[in-house]
Order: sequence, then structure tokens, then C-alpha cells
Amino acid sequence: MRRTYLKSFLRSACLMLAGGAILAGCSNDDSSDAATNAKIDMASGIEFKLDFADYGEDIEVTGTRAAAAVQPTATETVELGNDLFAEVTVQRDTEAVPAQSKAATRSMNNGTYTMVAYQNGVMKGEVTGTVAGGTFTATSSNPAIQLTPGTYDFVCYNDKVTRSGDQLTVERADAGEALIGRVTNVAVKGEKQQVTFTMKHAGARMRIKLTGYMAMHNAIKATVSSDDAAPATATYDMLTGTYSYTNGPLATDEYEFPLNEKDILQASKFTSVSNSYQYFMAGTDGSKLKLSFTGGNYYFKELAGKTIELNPEPALQMEQNGSYLVNVKLKYDFYYLYSDGTVGRLSANADKTPVGIVVSRSKRLACALKKEELRFWCSGSENYKQSNYRLVTTLAESLTDMDGEKYTWEPSGSLDGVTVKANEKERFPAFYGAAHFDPGVELTGGLENKRWFAPSIGQLMYLITGLGGGSYDEAASHPNYSGAYPNNWDVAFHGELLNAGFLQVGYQSTYYSNVGSGTSSTETSRESYASISWYPEKFSISSYGKSGNPNFYPFINY
Repeated sequence: MRRTYLKSFLRSACLMLAGGAILAGCSNDDSSDAATNAKIDMASGIEFKLDFADYGEDIEVTGTRAAAAVQPTATETVELGNDLFAEVTVQRDTEAVPAQSKAATRSMNNGTYTMVAYQNGVMKGEVTGTVAGGTFTATSSNPAIQLTPGTYDFVCYNDKVTRSGDQLTVERADAGEALIGRVTNVAVKGEKQQVTFTMKHAGARMRIKLTGYMAMHNAIKATVSSDDAAPATATYDMLTGTYSYTNGPLATDEYEFPLNEKDILQASKFTSVSNSYQYFMAGTDGSKLKLSFTGGNYYFKELAGKTIELNPEPALQMEQNGSYLVNVKLKYDFYYLYSDGTVGRLSANADKTPVGIVVSRSKRLACALKKEELRFWCSGSENYKQSNYRLVTTLAESLTDMDGEKYTWEPSGSLDGVTVKANEKERFPAFYGAAHFDPGVELTGGLENKRWFAPSIGQLMYLITGLGGGSYDEAASHPNYSGAYPNNWDVAFHGELLNAGFLQVGYQSTYYSNVGSGTSSTETSRESYASISWYPEKFSISSYGKSGNPNFYPFINY
């Protein structure tokens, strides 16, 4: 009896222990499930941080990938008419953004934003709030959104974006300010955590850089448009993170270019970058855009009405958050003499090397682009006696003197009928230097057999009339000083245009200090020669003593 009772007791005890273990196990499972199933409030349990990517910040400007990304497109030459043409390239705009500008951008990006949570393609909730300094703060009007632990995708957009269901829409007018960010595969763990968005602009931006070879004295304006349809509305699918576009007409606001009148006499080029960007939808085809000037003039030619068709090679499709720079080099279409002996407009001979600028096509006369080093007109006793076969003593006579090659190369050009000044390095250094001028490149096509020479005053005047628009008649009727040689001062002409003819092909400015000058081989008295000086807006003809150290531009009859 006692043994039976003991067995029953032990059996009951074992059952109780087993039951307790099962209960304990169930209690532990309940605790684990509670932790796993704990929900987190989307508005207060997740800290949303927003980083704002500036335009073009995704381009690695120091890496090899960047080298390809920022390379300009092939140069496109565009005839503008009226002796003007442009060389055009398009490239990524990678100019560093100053710290103060970034701070201003952050301030500008403050505003109202909406966060949307998706799980397995189903929207689980949204929260609206404000952003200040990159931190999102939910507004009090938001209902409580509880997210269970799991994997989510989040989309954030600002108040420049319109929403309809899972689709976000941006109009071109808002392309510059609309911001969208997306973060995928975020593990929500049931505890407070941080989710960071990189907010990108829905559109792209573009500005224009003008480069020329004389000062920009008046405001130039331009617009960009497209005759073909360009993306006008962007639709962003929050489920897939992809864009689609609807086309429409395109016409930007005006670009305005600041004046650039700095260092008129010494600068090798002048640039002006538009003082604003214009904004485009991503996907805009660069080959369908055209730049139209709406105001201003350059090289003393009206720009309004002139159009440049942008046709970048390789083709350019604008990207979201991209920043682009259109480089427009404005050039004057002078005629040049090239190293192969040919003559032609600069726009049609980009692959040739110019050695001279044509000052008269009818006389087949060109001026060297490279200035000859300073040399005395003559030396020793030659400073005080007549050297040429004739003296030119009046202004009218000087303007018709075309005997530069004769003075330099022919015995009959000298008073004694024997001296060839081109061979007299010591007695006539300037003539010798002009005759033995080295343009720095090999000459072919028969040009190597032509003779460089010291130009006469009449030939030198073609530099003024042919390039700078100066007038023979004005020069002849404008003397305001008379002496042994009638000097002519301050005759109006476009000295900057003359100078541009040298600068735009890579040669030095014609100005030395604050004046440009050209010495002639014309002798005005036993002790003086004729010379022309020019400034940006005027030129002067005068005589100088032979003991001076003049500038010489050799000429050639091609």
C-alpha cells in the first residue's frame, strides 16, 4: 500500500515538473513573439535625415571616370553670318560649389516634405513634415503610422512635386526645385533608428559661357529653345524608382551675360558666364536645342537674331541632377594666310596653321601674326642721312606709298642704288629682321619662296583699314598737327577688332603697355620714319626719330 502511494506521488510530481517546464517555455516564446511583433511609430520612432546632392556632385572630378564624364563634346563650328562664327562645345559643369553657396542651398531646401513607406509593393503609410538643417520633423496633424518590423522602401519628396497614388509628377517649371529621394531595403527592427535620404533634383540645369577676344562692352542676352518636343513633365514611379516623360514645347527664360571690360589692353581673351542657370527635364536631347541671341553686339556686329543649333557629338542626354556648361567661343571670320600657302577664312580652315593675317585681298598683302623683335630702324651714321630712294613728306603721299618690298629688297629702293637693306644686319637691323623673319613653322606651297619685308606706311595702313575699319579718307582729312611730316592724331577706328585678329589664333596682343604700334619703312626726313600707333578706339600717324627702337610687323605679298 505504501509502495503504491509512493509511485503515485512520484508520478504526480513528474507531471507537475513537466507542466511547469512547458509553461515556462510558453512564457519565453510569448516574450520573443512580443519583441518580434512590436511596432514602431513612423513619425516618432524613425529619424529621417536628408542630404541634398548638389547638381553634378555624383561626378568624381578627380578620378578617371570623371575625366571621361567631363570631357567637352567635339567642337562644332557654326556660321553666324555678318563675318561672325562660333565654336561650340558642351560639357559637364564641374565648377566647385563654394561653402557659402552650399549653406544657401541647404537653407533653400528647407520646406515641407512627405515620407512614404512601402513593403512588398504596398504602401504602408506616409508622414508629412518640415525639414530644417537636413532633419525631418513630422507635423502634429499626422495620424499615427505603425510599422511592424520588416524590410521597407522609403520615398521622400518635397512640395514642388505632385502626387497621385504611387506616381509623382514634376512640371518643367519646377524642375529646378523639385526634390525626390529613395531608400530601399531598410530593415525596420522595432526600435528607434535613422533613415537617411540623398535628395536629388528631378531635373538638370545648364548655363552658358561666352568667350571672345575683345572686351564685352554691352549686355548680351540669349535664350535656349527647341522646335521639336522636349520633356515637359516627369512622372516618377515610387514603386520602381524610375522616370517617364511627356513632351511639350521648350523655351527658357533669358540668359544674361555680365560685362567684361577688364584689362582691355593686356588680356588674351575675355569671358562672361551667364548669371543664372536655366532648368530642363532629365532626358532632354541636347541635339534638339538651339541658342538664340536676343540682344547685345560683339565685334561691333549685332547679335540679336543669330542662332546656334546645339548639335553635340557624342550625343548628349541630360541626366537627373546633371549640370551642364555650353562653351561658345565667338570669333571674327578674318582671312588668314596659312603655312601651306593657302588663304581663307578662319572658320573654314580650323585644321591649318595661320602665319599671317590678310590685310588686303585685292593686293594679296598679309601681315605677320608674330611680331618681330625690337630692332633699330638703322644704326650709326645712317641715323642722320637719307637712306631710301625718296622721302615722303606729306600725309597724302604717305598713304599711297606701297614700296615696302622695294625699300627692303631692291637696290633701287636705296638712295645709292646699290644697298640691299635686307642684307644689312648692322646698318639696317629692322629691315634685316623683317626680311629674315621666321614665323616659327615650316612654309610650303610656294610660300617659302615669297619675301617678307618691312612695310611702307601705305601698306601698314591696310592693317588699320582692313582689320580695324579705319578710313583712308578720314586719316587724310584729319591732321591736327603739322611739322616736318604732317602728323595725324586720334582718328576713330576699332583697335580692339584689329587686336582680336591676332588673339583669336593664339598670338600675342598687339598692344605694348597701353598702345599698339607698327613701324614703317617709309622715310619722312633724313632723321625720321613714319609710324602708326593705335589704341582701342583711335589711331595716329606720326614720324619718329631713327634712333628709336621700334615694333615691326613684317609683311608679305603672297
